[in-house]
Amino acid sequence: MTATVTATGEAPVGKQAKLAASRRALAAERRNHMAATVAEATPLMEAEAQKFQADTEAMNLVARDRPGQQRRLRSAGWRPNQQTADVVDGLGCWDNYRSHAMRLVHSLHRYEDGHVWAHLSVSLASQLLPSWEQLRDVQWLMYPDQSGIIVIAPGREHYSIGEVAHVWTCLTAAPLPDFRIAGAI
Repeated sequence: MTATVTATGEAPVGKQAKLAASRRALAAERRNHMAATVAEATPLMEAEAQKFQADTEAMNLVARDRPGQQRRLRSAGWRPNQQTADVVDGLGCWDNYRSHAMRLVHSLHRYEDGHVWAHLSVSLASQLLPSWEQLRDVQWLMYPDQSGIIVIAPGREHYSIGEVAHVWTCLTAAPLPDFRIAGAI
């Protein structure tokens, strides 16, 4: 049996191979876009980090919550990523290979509303979005007594390096009304 050869002297590429090549090209384009975005944002991020370190209340919130959060994460199979060593505005990056190969990035920031908000970024190695249950479990590990808000940004304001879900927790106020009916949600 002989293979078909194209005018260029190459064997034709199947649909699956073309799709895989297209996905690789899109992934490379996304990586390049994110690298440019990060490079552009780096001076702003450095200035924000300095401002955060000067924010006594925010630094006290990190220090207050860190021991319990680290203990709960470790007991649930999470391990700090090597990039986490110098993080001061939260716990940084943690990985859990025990189930679903998940990654968690945790940080705090004082936003324009004057409040300190914790940000949890949760992703799966499979490139799928984490389930609601997985987000809930991470929120309960990090802030078991506080409400987390899953944010869906408007399309024009959304960018992401992958399929990542975000949960926000206000640490200096209760921004949500009491949604309980008959004592439970």
